[in-house]
Amino acid sequence: FEIREYLREAYRVISQDFAFYPREKVVILLYEEAEYRQLSQTPAWTAGHYDGKVRLPAYKQAVNVQEIKKLIWHELTHFFIQRLSRGGCPLWLNEGLAQVEENKVKRIDLGYFRAALTGKYLLSMEELEKGYGEDAGATDVFLFYQQSYAVTDHLVKKYRMFKVKEMLAAFGRGKTADQVFEEILGISRGAFEIKWLASLKT
Repeated sequence: FEIREYLREAYRVISQDFAFYPREKVVILLYEEAEYRQLSQTPAWTAGHYDGKVRLPAYKQAVNVQEIKKLIWHELTHFFIQRLSRGGCPLWLNEGLAQVEENKVKRIDLGYFRAALTGKYLLSMEELEKGYGEDAGATDVFLFYQQSYAVTDHLVKKYRMFKVKEMLAAFGRGKTADQVFEEILGISRGAFEIKWLASLKT
């Protein structure tokens, strides 16, 4: 019952953020911990999964309300992105937007990102575009997620969600990242990256 209320709240907020109200219903599946790992085949560091259906580990023991709400906001956002981009959204933007919504429930930990910024080993936009491989270690994955959030948060604040929504639609039409930045934002992906990096120093 509680999870259903969290889902309704998240669905309402995300719908308003994207100004998008899909007609089709989203399927939510709740699993015990062992069952979730067995069925989803996800890495140990994942806590939720979206593959056309939202799959959530929702075991009763020691359930943390903030944690389960964070998962719901994150995974439900993927449903909206899937519909808006027809599955064409690059991973970095997909996960970045999911974390932008998640951040409304629980602040995103940016420890790996800050360390990479200090050590000057941030990922380039081109590297973000490639995502991460199956053999990537947890540290690489955490940096990818946190930097994806940092870039996307900047994107949303600078251009607003309606522009990001236009980007998703363009990806859905098969446009490349370079084309999307040029046509929707009026800036090259390289120039955007330079300006974003400069904003980190202020």
